[in-house]
Amino acid sequence: MKILVLGGTGAMGVPLVRKLQHAGYEVYVTTRSERKTEDGVCYITGDAHEEDFVKRLFVQNRYDVIVDFMVYGSIELEKRLPLLLDSTNHYFFVYEINQLLNTYKDAGGIWHEDRFRPLATAMVNLSMNMVMVQFWGIYGVILSTVLSMLFVGMPWLFHNLFQTLFERKQLVGYLKSLAFYVAISVAACGATTFTCSFIWLGDWATLFVRAMVCCVMPNVVFCAVYHKMPEFKRALHLIDKMTKGRFRIVHKMGG
Repeated sequence: MKILVLGGTGAMGVPLVRKLQHAGYEVYVTTRSERKTEDGVCYITGDAHEEDFVKRLFVQNRYDVIVDFMVYGSIELEKRLPLLLDSTNHYFFVYEINQLLNTYKDAGGIWHEDRFRPLATAMVNLSMNMVMVQFWGIYGVILSTVLSMLFVGMPWLFHNLFQTLFERKQLVGYLKSLAFYVAISVAACGATTFTCSFIWLGDWATLFVRAMVCCVMPNVVFCAVYHKMPEFKRALHLIDKMTKGRFRIVHKMGG
């Protein structure tokens, strides 16, 4: 099985590449600096943000799996995604969900207080990788990476931020808000999946109707739950400023 890892030389990519190598997969890794090809791992020199470089990758090979650790802007990801999806059977986009927290950490300069967290997270990740890869292969490797970040890296970073930068009494309120947002998102996904499971009108009609449900239902749920919250008002106000008041309904709701 051929596996392409974009951004595979970073903190999260290196352990994954090692486990895939030991599991016997044929691994290809993009890297900006030249590296020697190892047994089972082929390093391809180039900038994975450059569209021409990525296109050349897919001219040379078709990969069974692509694991993407790159950080994209919204426009860049929108342009890149069709090419990636058309070039593989399975595409995994691994985004650092704690990137916002890391922004505060870097701005506050608390690297000393945070020095053990990456090491501990990597050790837990590696340990879980060794176990879970035996049962679920590459899916186990990706799941262990997510779990180690979710249950070790992020809680530790929460502790460091609210111990050093913010007042500790604010942590409970922040966690409650976070849990609320997660619960609403899960509920919206559940409701949408449940509704779509009853829709079958033939191949193309089913695809179209389900796509419409997926676009409409989550947003209806979010609007129903969030419409009276200050965050919702601020978001609408920002949209109204960006569109220069062209949409009256947005201006009215945000006002």
